[in-house]
Amino acid sequence: MRKDLAKPFLYNKDMFMQAPKLELNFNEPEILFKEIYDGKGKPITDYKKQAWEHRMLSDSGIADSKARARMKVSDFNHVYLKMEKVMPTITGKAEHAMSLFDKPIKPSQTELKKGGSYPLDYKHENIGYLIGMSVPPVMTAQIATEIYNQWLGTIHTTPPTQ
Repeated sequence: MRKDLAKPFLYNKDMFMQAPKLELNFNEPEILFKEIYDGKGKPITDYKKQAWEHRMLSDSGIADSKARARMKVSDFNHVYLKMEKVMPTITGKAEHAMSLFDKPIKPSQTELKKGGSYPLDYKHENIGYLIGMSVPPVMTAQIATEIYNQWLGTIHTTPPTQ
């Protein structure tokens, strides 16, 4: 980074290093899962359904339900999607590691796209993996906007003299 251009937004990170400062406070309203729910997901496996049938409202995922059902406790990354909660982080294994709390189904393609802020007409053979391995497009756009507003918009260059 050219220090002559970056000077307006550099700060002393410690005694030996200057770094660019970027404030990222978006304060967006929460979007509850019920606002993106369509109920068109595929059924969970019969094995997971055995555990799902033992779920309690305090369970965060299928591992909690498996323990209660006296099954082998596994799938610690498998979370329940609850209508009154924000959809948790979508991971690369989204289609296998999420199920609805109220219905024994996985999230639908549309629910994953909305949760990851992808266009609804976006096509990919494994959309859950793609979304889980990506930075959400809306988040990327907001960060880029803040970089422009806080950094690039403050750079004032003078044309070279001849």
